Amino acid sequence: MGWWPFGGSASTEPSPPTREERQKCWESRDAYFVCLDRAGVVKPGTEGKACSAENRLYEKTCAQSWVCMQWHLLVINKLLIFCR
Repeated sequence: MGWWPFGGSASTEPSPPTREERQKCWESRDAYFVCLDRAGVVKPGTEGKACSAENRLYEKTCAQSWVCMQWHLLVINKLLIFCR
């Protein structure tokens, strides 16, 4: 009965991140975006080597589905629209 979804075998799906893991992710994300702001980078991924250490930590501590480089660009665009 391999098709039965309840019981029997252990799930192969990864467990959701703990509160501490999420906190580390958010802290590394914030540090990366602060670095981008200091470097004057508007579009993440175009900073070259300026924030490479922060970017590596961000990608290491966060789930791949959480690493969204466009988020920073969206926040900046919203701020520009709001400030006009």
